[in-house]
Amino acid sequence: MQSRSIKTVLVIVMFAGAGVSTAFGQPAHDECRDAIAIQSDEPWSGTTAGATGVDLTTCGRGDTADVWHTWRPDCSGPATISLCGSAFDTVLAVYDACDGMQLACVNDSPQHCTQEDRSVLVNFPVVRRTRYWIRVSGATGQTGEYTLLATCFEGGYGACCLPGGACVATSADDCAARGGEFIPDESCNGLDCSSPRPPNDLCADATEVFTGQPVAASNVNATGHGLAACGDDQRDIWFRWRSDCTSFADVSLCGSDFDTVLTVYDGCGGAELGCNDDDPQCQRETSSRLRRIRVQRDGEYVFRVAGYKGDTGQIVLNVRCAREPQSGRRGSTLDPESTRRWP
Repeated sequence: MQSRSIKTVLVIVMFAGAGVSTAFGQPAHDECRDAIAIQSDEPWSGTTAGATGVDLTTCGRGDTADVWHTWRPDCSGPATISLCGSAFDTVLAVYDACDGMQLACVNDSPQHCTQEDRSVLVNFPVVRRTRYWIRVSGATGQTGEYTLLATCFEGGYGACCLPGGACVATSADDCAARGGEFIPDESCNGLDCSSPRPPNDLCADATEVFTGQPVAASNVNATGHGLAACGDDQRDIWFRWRSDCTSFADVSLCGSDFDTVLTVYDGCGGAELGCNDDDPQCQRETSSRLRRIRVQRDGEYVFRVAGYKGDTGQIVLNVRCAREPQSGRRGSTLDPESTRRWP
């Protein structure tokens, strides 16, 4: 992930309910890059008054004044994203990224909202831990107060690779009825069902690596997403390593040809011991490296290699024993109380 320059602006923040506006009258989440995160089943009240923007959607006309939110559902399946109860004629759209693909769009929902010109997406398929960008705007430039609510229902949804190579997002039961291969909590976006997935696509099938012996591999067509604490990570592959180091180890992806995210765990389903997105000291600064991870001799560890925002390519993984750090310096391991386990 490349660093971005930051413009320092003096902003006076004014609160009106849950809505946030700057001193210049524009909402704080007027731009997609400033999207405000919402949580499942927790209504967010805000305003589009003073918002700027352009007509982006395929379902609205003149919906230029927009604000942005992000949502990472905590389950997979059909979701409802609602603007029912808002004070103006709304347009609701969902994207896979800022400047990304429009996944869904709705203008009026008279069958679901008491006020027929309010918007709600029903049975919108989502994948657990995937980030979605939600755009709230008004038809023909209207603005006003809005209430946004996202609800995800457990449904066992995922990607289904059909015998002919097509991919559909559906339930496990429906996939089985079609004779397909079901991949839980996975999206069809970027998944090529006609090509094989990497042999170490799952932690249970992790490839063994050895100290001082670099390994080349690829995460092209891998599945998995949303585990790392330090990056928006997708398309992961797994490696396992038995330590022959006495105290510390360095784990490097320098030499990889794409934007990587590297995490270390104490086992499949275990605690995250370290995480790194970018290391500017690698020749390619978007490569990842973890320095002085605390390890035990003969301890077993797993390494997860993913792509930032689903980037894919060839990786070079190298593990080396590291020297004891100088007095007063600590290794790259997390404090035991701050380590997290997979959900």
